[in-house]
Amino acid sequence: MSTSRNQAIALAATLLFTTTARADERKPERLAAATAADELIEPSTIVSTRTAKRPRPYITHANVGVVAMNWTGPLNNTPGKMLTIADRQTVVQMFGAGRFITPSLRVTLSVQLAEAVAGAPANAPTLATAAIVPWLGWHPGGPLFVGAGPIVAPRIYGKNQLDLGVFAAAGLAFPLGKGFSAGAAVQVPMMFLVRNAISVAPGTFLAYRF
Repeated sequence: MSTSRNQAIALAATLLFTTTARADERKPERLAAATAADELIEPSTIVSTRTAKRPRPYITHANVGVVAMNWTGPLNNTPGKMLTIADRQTVVQMFGAGRFITPSLRVTLSVQLAEAVAGAPANAPTLATAAIVPWLGWHPGGPLFVGAGPIVAPRIYGKNQLDLGVFAAAGLAFPLGKGFSAGAAVQVPMMFLVRNAISVAPGTFLAYRF
């Protein structure tokens, strides 16, 4: 009876030792598999984190330029007239803010001011035009952009009078980093309520996306 009990105990001890040894042998394999899985996941996570860019949907801009050409049509007994920068020097300023509604389309609300600095008639007010321009800009790719929209001018021709028209622009924008960009643009406002008129104003600008 004692001999059978000792044999049973010896057999149980042998089975326990064998099971423990096999489990220990499998631990390195499991550890290696877990390490390999981590090596596959971690680099992709790091790459996706580094390459993810913070969206910058909003934009502000400030432009300055000069009126290179201005044509005004006849009005009552006043004949039409063509002026160039050689005849009159007018500085055009424009500033505003907007939002990109798609990666290539933005809506912008801008204020435009035109000030005559030389060549204006005697005693003419310096502030010739003040206008509001809600416009849509399109960025088809690369540095090029174009835009258009209505222009509402509560002051024009040096007087507080309402004029309406269409605003168009085209230009090139080059990134400077950290959301800033700079470039050149040509603005073409076309007015028609007070009198028919069109101006061409090249200039430069600075913009910031955030």
